[in-house]
Amino acid sequence: MHLSALGWLLLLAIVIVLALAGVMRHEIHERVRNESTAAFTADVNGTANKINGQLQRYADLLGSFRGLFAAPQLPSQAEFAAYYKSLNQSQAGGLPGPVSFVEDRSASGNEKFVVALTGNGEPSGADLAADAVLKPALEKARDSGQLTGSGTLPGGQGFSLVLPVYSGGTTPSAVAAR
Repeated sequence: MHLSALGWLLLLAIVIVLALAGVMRHEIHERVRNESTAAFTADVNGTANKINGQLQRYADLLGSFRGLFAAPQLPSQAEFAAYYKSLNQSQAGGLPGPVSFVEDRSASGNEKFVVALTGNGEPSGADLAADAVLKPALEKARDSGQLTGSGTLPGGQGFSLVLPVYSGGTTPSAVAAR
C-alpha cells in the first residue's frame, strides 16, 4: 500500500501534533512540580520561622529568670511563683508550661538535679537525674552554659527547655566551675 502525498502530509501532521503534545505535557508537568515545590518550601520555611521565633521567645522569657538569681540570696518559693505568674500574665501566650528552678547537687557525690522552686505550685524535691530524658539535657545545659532542649518527654508530651543559671548571675568560664 502506497500513501499519496496527502496521506504523507496527514501522517506527518499527526506525528508533529503528538510530539508537541508530549513536549507540552512535559512542560506542564515540570511547571506544576516546580510551583508545588516552591509552595511547599515556602510553607516549611514559614513554619520553621514561626517555631524558631516561638523558641526564641521562650528562651528570652526563661532568660529573664536569671535576674532573680543574680542577687546574693535565692528567691523564696512565693517570689519565684509570683514572678512566673507575672510573666504569664504580661506576655502574649505566656510560657508553654511549668517553670522550675532545679539545683545541681551532683557535687555531693550523687548525680542529683533537685527541683527547688516551681512557678506553678508543683511540689518540689523531685530528683530529675532519675529521668532518662531530662538528665542528659540538664547535664548538657550545665556543662555548656547554653539553653538546651530535652528529647521527647514520655507519652510524646513535648519536650523541656533547660537554661542554666549560676550563682552570682554570670556563667563560669571553666566547665568544672559550673
